[in-house]
Amino acid sequence: MNYLLDLLLIIISTWITFKVYTQIIFKRYCSVAYYVILVQYIFCCLPIALNYLIGVPTYFALYWYRTFSTSINDSSIAIIYDIYMFVAIIALYVYGRKANRKIQYKYRVESATIEKKIENKYVYLAIIFLPLLYVIITGNFTKLFTYTSMSARGIAGNESLVLNSLILLSIYCLCIYVFSGEITRRKIIFLVVVSVLLAWLQGKRFIIAVMAILYLFFLSKSNISDKVRKRLIKFFPISGIALVVFAAVYFVVIKPLSNMGFQTIYDMLRVDFGRDDVIKYVIQHEFFLHDHILDYPGQSFFSTLFVFVPRFLWPSKPFSHYQYLSSSILGVSIQKLPSGTTPCWYEMCLCNFNYFGFVFGIFGILFFCKLADNMKQVKSKSLMFMFILVLLTQNTDVYIVYIFLIFVYWFFENTKHRKIVLFKHRKTHL
Repeated sequence: MNYLLDLLLIIISTWITFKVYTQIIFKRYCSVAYYVILVQYIFCCLPIALNYLIGVPTYFALYWYRTFSTSINDSSIAIIYDIYMFVAIIALYVYGRKANRKIQYKYRVESATIEKKIENKYVYLAIIFLPLLYVIITGNFTKLFTYTSMSARGIAGNESLVLNSLILLSIYCLCIYVFSGEITRRKIIFLVVVSVLLAWLQGKRFIIAVMAILYLFFLSKSNISDKVRKRLIKFFPISGIALVVFAAVYFVVIKPLSNMGFQTIYDMLRVDFGRDDVIKYVIQHEFFLHDHILDYPGQSFFSTLFVFVPRFLWPSKPFSHYQYLSSSILGVSIQKLPSGTTPCWYEMCLCNFNYFGFVFGIFGILFFCKLADNMKQVKSKSLMFMFILVLLTQNTDVYIVYIFLIFVYWFFENTKHRKIVLFKHRKTHL
């Protein structure tokens, strides 16, 4: 039964992903749900196909992840996972098709592409270089000569949180600066140079994936010719292959283990670019072993909402979700964690809301997609999309800056809309 469901998930999700990708490239006005489908396919559906094409991860060298072995090889858990992911991607596709009809009709009347000409470009340029300025001011410049993670360079705690937030803000402003108005060769060169600088400062492979996906989002919304769009259709697959190759080289050169054979590299790539293992692990512990990972419902969300509250003011403040997840996987207390496991929205909902988490996980993403589609500017849509991307693939605490910007844009967009409606109403009465 689970093999049949695996095959069904692989075929249907691949077909849907191919359809939405061509829509994204050739139609400027697509629902954010279509971009989310790409992300879910890569991190949650493609790993199931790799189980049959290459093999199930053994985690022989990555012994601390061997606890995944039971859940990823259990047929009952596989059935639940397949149904969960199948319903999630179908729901996104159905919603996206329905939303596209409204979006494309709306934008025939009122275009909402990226700005034709950027305003206050020097402000954007200043924000783009803020991470470098912060590194110089804090005296951490010499620590960044070697390419590796921030923690390995000795940048941790609040310094790491601030620098990561500035890097994300810089990437966002870089997109607005480059993709507003005409996209020139000078802008592309500037994009490449700054991207390399920011990736070096951040030191993690995932930031490159964030850049590629965000650049695709902005570029597909730009006023580019059909000829360029035909070339662009190769962008995402080539970028994906390049990222995997880079990650493999990173493992061998920057972060080598004693046994660096093909299987080890494959296992490490599955940990980095797959979320099936953590979702299946949580399904096993929450519903089969009844070994709850969190202390109480909603604990992970309290952690994210109050991330900037110092612990000395709130000693019992919840830890980050990834810390509870990692503590369960590694079998050690949070205070003694040697490293962290990357979480995922779908498993986080199960941890927080048990059986209701299946419904909350699927409809929560749809709700965020609808919020994004209702936003009026590409700038604000991109923030919401990035927030969803982070929910599906990363720990949200570092990305709290995006959540703040989303609310700022939402507030100003709605305030501006109310002023326009009020002005028209008064003018009618006059």
